[in-house]
Amino acid sequence: MGTMCERVGVVGSKRLKSIRLGVTLLTVALPGFAHAAPLGILDSPAPTYYNDVTAYYGSQNYAHQTATNPTPGLVLDGNMPNTTPPTYYSVATGNYYDIPYVSASLSVTGYAGAAADSRLTYYIEFSGPTGGSTTINVRASDGASAPNDTSGCCGAAAYLSIHDQNYLYDSITLNTISEQYAGLGEKVSTFDQAFAFKNNVIYTVFMEAYATANAYQSPDPTAHSLADAFVDPYFDLSNLPDGVTFLESANIGDSLPGATPIPAALPLFASGLGALGLAGWRRKKKVAA
Repeated sequence: MGTMCERVGVVGSKRLKSIRLGVTLLTVALPGFAHAAPLGILDSPAPTYYNDVTAYYGSQNYAHQTATNPTPGLVLDGNMPNTTPPTYYSVATGNYYDIPYVSASLSVTGYAGAAADSRLTYYIEFSGPTGGSTTINVRASDGASAPNDTSGCCGAAAYLSIHDQNYLYDSITLNTISEQYAGLGEKVSTFDQAFAFKNNVIYTVFMEAYATANAYQSPDPTAHSLADAFVDPYFDLSNLPDGVTFLESANIGDSLPGATPIPAALPLFASGLGALGLAGWRRKKKVAA
């Protein structure tokens, strides 16, 4: 990728590396602080995965990848030939299922456009006395970043929902949007409090990070556009009551928010509507593209 794209986010990357290093040192100093290993595997339903990255020039797709299997992420990185001015793109999703954590990020210049979408759905259950509930501390964060550049073309959204499958009980929802109408910039939503889960009820955890940019909409043909989003939930099982077993989908972990690697493709920025609001916003951005 060109030098211009390589320089993007260097300061932010260094800042995040320092933050991650601090978290790493803390977790080393306090064994067991960063991870609360699942106590059992929830066999059914199985987790579902979705990743999609697209780079386009004008209204035509130039490169595209999609996956519905577990993957560390998808990456599109390169330049579009025979374009004036030079057009670069770097589009990526990042998935760390052992945390779990999902992200979407992109960087485009010239007349390029791009979109990145990462989703994960998995399931948890507290197996215990019938009719009772289990109260634990839930910590979660999601963030979206879309800097206010000259084009005003970028957008990012992050969404987290934790709910029982029939929506009969209380649920947790985080939704964060950064785009021209919702307000550009680094935005983050957090949840950190005790939450009562009904025993022997399967809960769905849905995570999505989405980013889009349309540099070709800018009057400046050398415009650079970027956007990114992330989602990071955590269930604190350190005080799990006696007689209660925590079950979780296979191959899904449980680490404290913030103990997340930085994707190699692009540095991430540390940054309530509902699922329909996010889906509608995403559709609106795609139609505009």
